[in-house]
Amino acid sequence: HEFYAISATVGARFECAIMNHLGLSVTPEYMVPIIKSDDYKAVSAISTYFKDFTEGFNLRAGIYFYF
Repeated sequence: HEFYAISATVGARFECAIMNHLGLSVTPEYMVPIIKSDDYKAVSAISTYFKDFTEGFNLRAGIYFYF
């Protein structure tokens, strides 16, 4: 059995330096499923836990230090 899914991700990263060596970043992304195996389709129809990894909105936020 094969269990896989391939998605394309569309997003943009926004960064802001708030001090000399400190910054914040936010990356909103949207994932669009491209290919899903039959096993993946069967499992994701039952549980949205798997579906969330390959489809929908995602937001990443971070703090970074640079020198």
